[in-house]
Amino acid sequence: MKFSFLEQMVEIGVSPKAKMFRGMQSNLSGMNKPILIIDDDRPMRRALRSLLEGHALDCKEADDGLEGLALLDGGLSVDVILTDYHMPVIDGVNFLKALAYRVSGQGVQVILLSGNMTKEMERSAKQAGAFAVVSKPYDPQKLLAVISRASNRSKKTKS
Repeated sequence: MKFSFLEQMVEIGVSPKAKMFRGMQSNLSGMNKPILIIDDDRPMRRALRSLLEGHALDCKEADDGLEGLALLDGGLSVDVILTDYHMPVIDGVNFLKALAYRVSGQGVQVILLSGNMTKEMERSAKQAGAFAVVSKPYDPQKLLAVISRASNRSKKTKS
């Protein structure tokens, strides 16, 4: 039986496979700030949250870029943000542009996720300040490695 991408991600978070990912050597254990997940697709946010919480990472969620900005403006302090590219209200690239003008956004590393990334979209995301652009479906181990690198850069930027 073939499982959908989201079913596989949820399975990773709740099955014995999760032990393999939890046992991975990574620098994620040093992260003391939550990761903000911004995606209008609730099942995708749940899957990401499950993966990250399986590594003892605290997560906060927002439905779109506007809600994410409101959380940050309200005092949420993060080093890393995972955001979808395509969202209503404020999409991922416009979120990056708005974040750049906020004190709360200084030094925060943003990883943009998309299920249908083109070279032009990737270029515009990088120009807007994205730390990385990751295509969906993504390899959980690779995503965790990108998050680790983003966290390390954020800490160096803020030092």
